[in-house]
Amino acid sequence: MMQLSDRIGLLCQDNKVLKKQGSILGVQKIWNSFYAYMAQAMVILNEHIRRRHPARFTLYRVLDFIVLELDYLDSPWRAHMRGLIALVDLYGGLTSVLGRENESPMPGMRIALCIGISCNSTSPTTDQLSGMEHWTDDECVRVFNSHIVFSLPCPTTLFLAMRHITHLRIAASEAPHSSTPNLIAAAKSIALEICTFSPENWVRDPHVLTSKAAKAYARAFKTAMILYAVLSLPKKLAQPFIDDRRGSRHARLYYRSALWTAISHTNDIPSPRSTMGWPLAVLGASYWDGPAQDQAVILHELDDIRYGVPGVTSAPVALSQTLYMFWQSGKTRWDDCFTRPISVLMA
Repeated sequence: MMQLSDRIGLLCQDNKVLKKQGSILGVQKIWNSFYAYMAQAMVILNEHIRRRHPARFTLYRVLDFIVLELDYLDSPWRAHMRGLIALVDLYGGLTSVLGRENESPMPGMRIALCIGISCNSTSPTTDQLSGMEHWTDDECVRVFNSHIVFSLPCPTTLFLAMRHITHLRIAASEAPHSSTPNLIAAAKSIALEICTFSPENWVRDPHVLTSKAAKAYARAFKTAMILYAVLSLPKKLAQPFIDDRRGSRHARLYYRSALWTAISHTNDIPSPRSTMGWPLAVLGASYWDGPAQDQAVILHELDDIRYGVPGVTSAPVALSQTLYMFWQSGKTRWDDCFTRPISVLMA
């Protein structure tokens, strides 16, 4: 199955076409074989689940499906993600899964956590991957701190803030009035988490991430997180994230300029350009009224990642299509940009 997926990916890349069925004539048999093997693998997996085989084995097999499907546009990867969340519940919850006597599935769960939390941020409030909201912050921190995933090299404090802002978006969309005291208090708490975080003090294992790289990533994600709040929350809830000297429009322009600079600085460190998938999504959503030449630069960057980074997912294409349609629509809101769920993790 993996070999067939690699073969399809190489054919699509060599022909510079989208990774989806029907994009290349004459390879439908390969697609058919790929999905036939996947169907067989799912039958075997379901039998392992029925027999209550170790959590590590079954969760990693579901993660294999997710990672494979993320390579292709319009694939049902979210169904597999929902299956993984349901499996965690079946095994007694996240803490129970991580604390089992057999070897913990921690590295795989970190990848799944990054995919799920980041995707919910770029999904409508009415179409979220549900179930992860029951995982506690302490559980998420334990998983997130276990390993670094280079498709989302985000400091833990800011990763939790991403989760909290998304939860606040959902709560605001369901509340009769977005300016209720509880929601405003939550917004102030999240804003304080972000604003008191210092990129200069974020330290990672130097064998994994140099000090220069860590600071560059931390600056980019901190700026992106503030801009995410400004773009996605109602004005009264976005206000705690905004310097009192700036209105919401000026804050958007200020932080998008700062984010452009921060992302540019990550190009000065020897790392894959695919690390900036989520910040690029936030930057693009802020450019609904930006100059056409700047929009073109963002799309060009996504094309460069698509064709220049080995093993890249379908995210650059999905994000490019999403941003282009948003800019052409004349609309301005975050939920007008991300009208359907997409993953923006690129590796």
